[in-house]
Amino acid sequence: MIKAIKCYAWRNDAGPTGGPGGVLWLMRQYLGHEYNGIEIQYKFKPKKSSFYEGAFKHVLTREVFRFDKYYICHDIATAAALSLLNKNYTLIFHQQGPIIDEITNFGTRLGRKRRWFLQWIERRAFTLAKSVHFPSEGAQSMYFDSPNATTKRENVTIGEALFNTIADVKYPTANKDLRPDILTFVSVGTITSAKGQDNAVEFLSALLSQYSEKIRWILIGKGVLQTHVINKAYSLMSKYKNFYFNYIESIPNREVRKILSESDVYLMCQRISIFDLASLEAMCAGNPISEGEGMALVLSDVGGNRDINKEDNIVMVRENDFDGAAKNFLSRDLREMKKKNRKIFNDYFSPVCFVKNYQRLFDNILNGKLT
Repeated sequence: MIKAIKCYAWRNDAGPTGGPGGVLWLMRQYLGHEYNGIEIQYKFKPKKSSFYEGAFKHVLTREVFRFDKYYICHDIATAAALSLLNKNYTLIFHQQGPIIDEITNFGTRLGRKRRWFLQWIERRAFTLAKSVHFPSEGAQSMYFDSPNATTKRENVTIGEALFNTIADVKYPTANKDLRPDILTFVSVGTITSAKGQDNAVEFLSALLSQYSEKIRWILIGKGVLQTHVINKAYSLMSKYKNFYFNYIESIPNREVRKILSESDVYLMCQRISIFDLASLEAMCAGNPISEGEGMALVLSDVGGNRDINKEDNIVMVRENDFDGAAKNFLSRDLREMKKKNRKIFNDYFSPVCFVKNYQRLFDNILNGKLT
C-alpha cells in the first residue's frame, strides 16, 4: 500500500528556474504536501552533493528499506538508482533531447567512459520506469528522433505530456523609455546556436524589407555568438532607418519583466526547444494597462514550440522561411494575437492546469495503474 509519493529532482532548490529543480519547486508550491490523504514529499540535491554519483549514493542508502512509497523522478540519476532497488517510479524527462545531445550541444566534450556511463543511466531510467513523461509532445519527438536516444519508443511506457507552468508574478509598472509608436520585439536568452538569435536577425531583415514603420529589437543575453549577432543587428540598423536595436547583456529578472510588459512581440527562433518557459511568461506579460492581453509570439517551428501553438496563436518560422514568416506576421491582427495568447496560457499552461495534470498522475499512481 502506498503511504507517500516522493518526488526527486537532483538539482538545487533555487526557485522556479525551469528544468528539473524548477518544476519540483512548482510542484511543492502548487500541489503542497498532501493529496487525498497521501503524503507528498520533495527532495532536492544538497548543495555539496555531485549530480550523478551523489544521487546514486543517496538513493541506494536512503531508499533501500522503503517499501511504502511511489517515486516521481525529474532526473535520470535518481530514476536509475531506484531501478537498481527495483522500486516503482515515474520519470519526467526535462533534458534537451538525450543527455549526450544536451551536454555536447553546450560545448562539453565527453570521454568514452563518461559517455557510456551517462547512456547506461539514461537507458535504465527510461526502460524500467512505470511511465515516462515529457514536458511537451515536441520534446518527446526530439528525444526519440535523435541518433543518441538510448532506447526506442516501443520499449518505453509513454505517459501524457506534463506541461510546465510559471510562478505567479506581478509585472511591474510600464517602462516609459519604450515608445508606444514603435513595434517592439524582444528576445531573451543565451546567444547561442541552440537559441537561434542569429535566426531572429534574419526574420527581422525579412520583415524590414516588407514593412516601413518603426521597429525596435531588444536583445537580452550573452553567449558565444553575441558579437556575430550584434554586428548583424547593427548592419540592419545602418541599412534600414526605421530599425532600432538595443542590446542588454544582463539585467535582473524584474527588469526583464518590465521590458516584456511594454513590448509587443516575443521573438525566438530556436534550433532546439523542448518547452520554453520564457514563451509562457511572454504569453501573459502584456501591457498591464491592457487587461486580457499578452504578447504576440514569433517562434521557430521546432520541438515544444509546436505545443504552445494550440490555436494558430503563434507565428511559426518554418525551415528558415523568414520571408514567409514575415508575411504571415504582417497579415495578423496584432491586438488579437496578444489577446489569444493570454487566453491560451490560461486555458492550457496556467498553474491551475499544471496542478490538474499532476493530480491526474497522482490518481493513476494511487489507483494502481502504474504499479
